[in-house]
Amino acid sequence: MKHKNKSNRNNRRRNCLTRRTKRNNARRTKNNRKYFQMKGGLGPHDGDNIGIQGKMSFIAPKSDLENFKDFIFGSLERAEKWIELLTLCHTKGVPVYIITNGSKIGIVRTLQLLEMDHLIKEVLCIRKDITVNPTNKTGLHNFGIGSPYTSKFEVIKQIMEDDEGIRCEKSDDSPCQCIFVDDDVPHNSEKKDVCLNVEILDAKQSKESKESGENKTILEAFRRNYFAILFLNFEMFTREMYKLINIIPLERITHMYTQVSNGTCKILFLDCDGTLFISPGAMPLHSESRIKQINNFENVELIQITR
Repeated sequence: MKHKNKSNRNNRRRNCLTRRTKRNNARRTKNNRKYFQMKGGLGPHDGDNIGIQGKMSFIAPKSDLENFKDFIFGSLERAEKWIELLTLCHTKGVPVYIITNGSKIGIVRTLQLLEMDHLIKEVLCIRKDITVNPTNKTGLHNFGIGSPYTSKFEVIKQIMEDDEGIRCEKSDDSPCQCIFVDDDVPHNSEKKDVCLNVEILDAKQSKESKESGENKTILEAFRRNYFAILFLNFEMFTREMYKLINIIPLERITHMYTQVSNGTCKILFLDCDGTLFISPGAMPLHSESRIKQINNFENVELIQITR
């Protein structure tokens, strides 16, 4: 009888250990899955499935990265404001999507060079041009050729409701749970009725801000920037594009930060050209020939793609 009781105790102990091991393994799996999801990295729709292989980076990262941030954001201070906002979104689990009519591949490569690709969930593009918005092999999120989606708001509605589980209907007088930022609000708000749970932020500069000392300082520094000279040399950026540069007012970035911080904003959509980036177009970094041109400029190896 004693032997039987001892055997039962051992069985119970083994079962207890087994259950504890399973719980721990499940907890580790859940945490790992959560960590994997939170890492970002532009998602499965922005990688090999659309022909973007490897990660683009600077060979000598520190000085080149700072110069590139100056070129893309207008100043290191503005770059830090954006990074603070996107990092807060990342920490609080607020998905950030870039939604564009520009070059999807150019934006993805630019984000990689900025070392910010982990802060963006996905780049969504509505341009009907497979050279800059290639068809996704998975069949998902193809908003280009053959897609019935013609406006950014139609894409926002699908992503919010189908992918993120956030309703487009706005209830009572509660604040909008989604923020959409664009420098062409009149054009992109034509179909805003398809998704009312969205606050539209205008990224366009006012006449006063264009004439401000800060604006003039940024533009002067922009013209002297190494990358402005490099891209101008290869006609990747033209002098006419200087007139189209848009520097988003800082209070817009502060407003987004506040809405994410207090839990009001559950999802963020950003236009890229003239909004997240001050330039009116993403850099055409989608071909190996361009990369060779850049690396041959002044015989300096500048960027690389690591597999």
